[in-house]
Amino acid sequence: MNTLLITLLEEINPLGLQHIATYLKDRGQEVSVIFAPLNPKEKDFGVEENRVIADRDISALLELISHSKPGLVGISLMTIHYHSAVKLTGEIKEAFPGIPVVWGGIHPTLLPEECIQHADMVCRGEGEVTMLELIGRIEKGESITEIKGLWVRSGEHIFRNEMRPLVEDLDSLGFPRFDWENSYILQKEGVRQLNMDFYQQCVPRKGRIYDIMTTRGCPYHCSYCCNAILKKLYAGKGKIVRSRSAENIIQELKYVKENFDFVKFINFQDDVFLERKKDKWLERFCREYKEKIGIPFVCKGSPREVTEENISLLKDAGLEYFHIGIQNSDRINKEIYKRNTSSRKQVIEASKILNKFKLVANYDVILDDPFTNEEDILEVLDTLTRLKKPFLLSCFSMTFFPNYEISRMAEEAGLLSKGKNGYHLKTTYASRSYLNNLVEISPRVPPFLIRFFVKYRKKMLAGFLLKTFIYFHYNFIFRAMYMISKYPRFLSFAKNIRFRLSVVGRQ
Repeated sequence: MNTLLITLLEEINPLGLQHIATYLKDRGQEVSVIFAPLNPKEKDFGVEENRVIADRDISALLELISHSKPGLVGISLMTIHYHSAVKLTGEIKEAFPGIPVVWGGIHPTLLPEECIQHADMVCRGEGEVTMLELIGRIEKGESITEIKGLWVRSGEHIFRNEMRPLVEDLDSLGFPRFDWENSYILQKEGVRQLNMDFYQQCVPRKGRIYDIMTTRGCPYHCSYCCNAILKKLYAGKGKIVRSRSAENIIQELKYVKENFDFVKFINFQDDVFLERKKDKWLERFCREYKEKIGIPFVCKGSPREVTEENISLLKDAGLEYFHIGIQNSDRINKEIYKRNTSSRKQVIEASKILNKFKLVANYDVILDDPFTNEEDILEVLDTLTRLKKPFLLSCFSMTFFPNYEISRMAEEAGLLSKGKNGYHLKTTYASRSYLNNLVEISPRVPPFLIRFFVKYRKKMLAGFLLKTFIYFHYNFIFRAMYMISKYPRFLSFAKNIRFRLSVVGRQ
């Protein structure tokens, strides 16, 4: 039986779906994957951001379904893709009433009651084992109503099965691999088969950055994060944080190095990459990575994990960037976000260590939070002026996803507004307020200039000067920096100059 998996995420290499597809193929299943990005960054797709899937795209997908004749269609989605999934599923059910449709992903996991009204089944949580059992039972004509991790709609009745226990041995799941012969992509011209060359055209920076996950689960319970809910859903179902072995990780990266010669950077997406302390894991991994992979990489962690010992090992192995979440003021982080991972003092100390080893830090900041007042933003700005440069900054607008703890807090406080589609989702771009602008430009201007604009923030002239600077920066300097980033050697040269200037500034 052929299983057709559709992802609506903008990434051409969504880790969750690729893991499931590879797991099924390794166990003898026939699987095809369709990448149908609804929020693509590349102009080649000819679509706008955050749109609901177009009729022409649905027609192209239906044509492929007609041709491949799958026995099961799976759709992976996040909250921003919910309405598109509803529309697509309805069209599939109308055209092919005999083909069951299963939804998976974080939105169906957290809101199964909503999703089961449209899909025949909802796969909750990690889906590899659940999908394998589902396909096996369908092939044998057996009942599927009691599969753990699966909700099933049968007529007017819904079978709400409990969560499946977590997989302890992540190595047993294998690692994601592309099957070009059975991979497709939805473009403005329709669905076409994906190959190595076209893959490079469809992903950012021509595929030079490879994303990898080496752990699952998170020990923290930040109120704005899905991990806080997943910990409750999986209570009593096994260890939340699990890790792949160093050998298994190196095996995947050797596969990447041998098959994707254009990959020049590895992005470890784990939230807890440095949490592994058993059997001197970090020492062993860094040694193996340096010897067998040797590709520059980035990883993330909390400031308390930024020690000279840890950073020295990572630097020697090839670390170039380290990602840290500042998020907000100490008050907001503790009282609202429930973050116990760091304080602003720890962030500042971490920046000194990273700068000592000539590593660029990338900090996250959350803006447009209705719980945040001016004093909180001023504290964030003060923190940013005390960080060692050069550093990068990623600013996010607070997004109230349904069922998240912070969303319930905002609703109870009367702070949550909903859009016409039922969700208030601003997932990337922060509002262009005076203080937000100062936060965003802080990595690129001297601290004294930030303090100047803070001091005179209520003066009309300061507002005019800031707007002028922002216009000039984003229309000229930012574009020039983006062009430079395409040339690694020149970028490395510019980075070394920045570090030399930062050393001069400390003397």
